[in-house]
Amino acid sequence: CFRAAIERAPDFAEAHNNLGRALEQLGQPDAAIAQYEKALGIRPDLGLTHFNIAMTRLKQGETGQAIEALRQALKVDPAFLDAYNVLAWLRATHPGEEFRDGEEAVRVAQALVRAARAPNAAYLDTLAAAYAEVGQFAAAVAAAEEALKRAGESSPPGWVGEARARMALYLEGKPYRDRALMGETRK
Repeated sequence: CFRAAIERAPDFAEAHNNLGRALEQLGQPDAAIAQYEKALGIRPDLGLTHFNIAMTRLKQGETGQAIEALRQALKVDPAFLDAYNVLAWLRATHPGEEFRDGEEAVRVAQALVRAARAPNAAYLDTLAAAYAEVGQFAAAVAAAEEALKRAGESSPPGWVGEARARMALYLEGKPYRDRALMGETRK
């Protein structure tokens, strides 16, 4: 379907992006990246495509490249809330010290909360993790408490328990490390 759209309109950047997503879902990350890059060659202002590259790179263990792609997504689309959230989370919680930057995490998470106007629990959880990374544990606990207040039935199963466990770390004066990112150690 996407290939047919590209054949009819090879300069339709969104079709390349959509084909990239399909290829990624089929377990073909390199082919997906190639399609994303074609999309950006046509329309470098597609924040979603930069974000898709970031998420694919992250899954491939290319954390440094993922961070750069997230920054690019925000450069071309300053209202892209998911890009703020993922970037701040990575910079605050990655187990690899070389990928953490607490100051950037706080800046990005604060910008996320401001841009969201009515931030959801996940965004506040990210802000809490960022504050903890820079040693602002009272602010981390306050943000975590607010996140828990806003968590509702829309929160993924198990999220509330995980958020409480993170808040317990902040109460002990410890930052959170997202072990799910443990494999993401290549530059």
